[in-house]
This record gives sequence, structure tokens and C-alpha cells, in this order.
Amino acid sequence: MTSIERKLLFHSGLIGVVLTLCVVCADLIGWLTPLEQKLHDRRARDCQFFSPLPTTSLLHLDIDDRTLDTMGPWPWPRWKLAHLIDEIHLAGSNALALDVLFQEPSKDPEDDQKFTEAIKRHGRVLIPMSLEVQRPQDQVISNLEAVLTENLELNWEDAANKLSEFAADLEKSDQIINAYIQARRR
Repeated sequence: MTSIERKLLFHSGLIGVVLTLCVVCADLIGWLTPLEQKLHDRRARDCQFFSPLPTTSLLHLDIDDRTLDTMGPWPWPRWKLAHLIDEIHLAGSNALALDVLFQEPSKDPEDDQKFTEAIKRHGRVLIPMSLEVQRPQDQVISNLEAVLTENLELNWEDAANKLSEFAADLEKSDQIINAYIQARRR
């Protein structure tokens, strides 16, 4: 790099830093706020002219204070939710998504039955689901721990032979040895 190119690079960098500091100071003082507001209004007016209107085919129902005053305290019985699903279906909804996690059965089994029937009548209802999945490897390790608790001196072959379902879950000897080592560490 020649000396002229170095001077040009230095002066260009210096001008960039000075201009950046000037803009930051002007913004901190508030000199750029009126300009930004005018440009924001102009951008909103010009850019949203061609934007499509929001869809009217989606309806979002909230559980707010007014709803709780009308329907009663949360959690609502499942028969009330079944009635609500039926009303929404009669109103002509194509699909319904519930953002409520039903982790436990209700106290009255008939309520769950009514709720299930309302979902079937509607036909297109999405409900969130929570699953606790235990991998077979973890179950095998837990079973191995129980076997090793009884007799800590077992080698991996004897421990594997003590578990009848062990061979079905883990076919390769490397997997058996790894599960045995993890169970021994625990």
C-alpha cells in the first residue's frame, strides 16, 4: 500500500468516525426526532397502500375478565367448553385451535365424554399435547440400576441376562455395555 493510499484510507476513516459521532450526538440531543417522525409517517402512508387488508376469516377469542364474569372462574368445566365448541361450530368455523393444555381428567367423567363428543362433532379441533416420553435406553438403564443394586458384582453379561426385555430393547453389545456403564456410574 502506497503512502497516498494510506493517507486516503486514514482520512476516509476519520471522516466516517466524525460523521457517525455527529449523527449520534444529534440523535441524543433530539434534533433528528422530528425528521424521523415525518419519515415514519410518510413510510407508513406510502408502504401500506399496497398491503393487503387483514384477513377476516380468523377469529381470536380471549379469556379476559369480562369472559370470566360471564362464564365463571377458570378452569371451566369441560361441559361448558363442549357447549362453547358446539356454538363455535354452529357459527360456521372451519377449524378451531384451543391454546389450553388439559393435563388431567376432569372430576366428572361425563364432562370429558361431552367434551370429546363436541370435538368429534366439530371435526377440526387442534389441542396442545404434552407427553412425557422415556426412551427405551433410559428404561433399560433404570432396570439395570435395580439389578445392580441387588448385586453390584455382576458383570455386564450377567446383568443383561437378568433382564428379559433387555435384549429386545438393545440389540448390539456396544449399546448393552454403554447402558451397563451408565447404570454402574449412577
